[in-house]
Amino acid sequence: MTNELISTTKIAVFRKKKIRKTIHNNKWWFVIKDVVAALMDSAQPDGYIKDMRRRDAELAKGWGQIATPLSVQTAGGIQKLNCANTELSSYWDTICTPLEFNAPDDKKNK
Repeated sequence: MTNELISTTKIAVFRKKKIRKTIHNNKWWFVIKDVVAALMDSAQPDGYIKDMRRRDAELAKGWGQIATPLSVQTAGGIQKLNCANTELSSYWDTICTPLEFNAPDDKKNK
């Protein structure tokens, strides 16, 4: 299985950022953390994803259907990483929407 996994795990490049991907059930699956890092130019994609799940109840509720832990070859060996395929592209929009923070209302502070 290890040789099969290595031959089906590849790296894609998007905006000069590496996105790990693997084949599962004859479809490409992409490591969610890598996609978020590339799309959002985030240095801490895990924290970004955690914040999005905390702020978006629907995303948090459906996370089990979005993220599928799959074995992916990494520099440290094979690891289970949360992956998603392109059929879940509607969720990418939700995950990769910039976080909005409520700015203080200057009128109230005057």
